[in-house]
Amino acid sequence: MQLPFAVIPLIRFTGDPERMGVFANATWVKALSWSAAALILVLNFWLVVTQAGPWTTAAPWHALLVLPPVAAVIGLLIWISFGNTRGAMKEDAAPGAAVVANLPAPIYRTILVPLDHSDRDRAAVAHATAMARVHGATLHLLHIEEGVTSQLYGSLSSTAEVHAGEEYLQGIAQLLAKQIS
Repeated sequence: MQLPFAVIPLIRFTGDPERMGVFANATWVKALSWSAAALILVLNFWLVVTQAGPWTTAAPWHALLVLPPVAAVIGLLIWISFGNTRGAMKEDAAPGAAVVANLPAPIYRTILVPLDHSDRDRAAVAHATAMARVHGATLHLLHIEEGVTSQLYGSLSSTAEVHAGEEYLQGIAQLLAKQIS
């Protein structure tokens, strides 16, 4: 009974050239898939009639219990099959318009700056300090250690590379503190 609710949206989605582009189903694939969906629907309705038929003929008031849910399911299947399933999107709206409309201005209070002792550190610190000044945010510097020893032993590793990284991080932190104060 639930198979049409998966098959019909799948057929609509994979057959839509706007969504799928060049990968949209060919006409012959659409014809075969809609035929399969129709067969599934016919078999489902036949199942409902054969199962609910004797129960409703035994007491006519049972039909009042069966008909509203069957009508609701049929209505839902018609809407899924032929209705606008693109949601509340307007046809003239640009893709992504709902994401970009009325963006709130972010306020940064804490900024984490990962440093890896590379050429990118200067740009990262420059951007972070500029944002921190504008927002009155606190900077947190984090040194990323990529050495094999650090990966294996973590905080227990004590190599020249680790010491150099600690000195590098402390030097940047001290210079930034002097600039800000």
